[in-house]
Amino acid sequence: MQRTPYRPDQKAALTRIEERRAALGISFQELALAADISLATYRRLRHSGRASDAQVKALRFAIRTIERRRRDTADMFGAMA
Repeated sequence: MQRTPYRPDQKAALTRIEERRAALGISFQELALAADISLATYRRLRHSGRASDAQVKALRFAIRTIERRRRDTADMFGAMA
């Protein structure tokens, strides 16, 4: 019998992540890169709704990081004007 990693149903969490990603205009590739997961893995997580807690945590952290970087960049260039 082959062992597979435990991946609980995370549909609700992944749906919230996807909604936030779309609202911020973050591409799939940008989010996957920031979360340090492959694009194929991110797509699989979205379609299956199953992800480890570490993967969900990485995606949430990546969204916050991207959002913070964008805000800091806007603040920096806004201050220069």
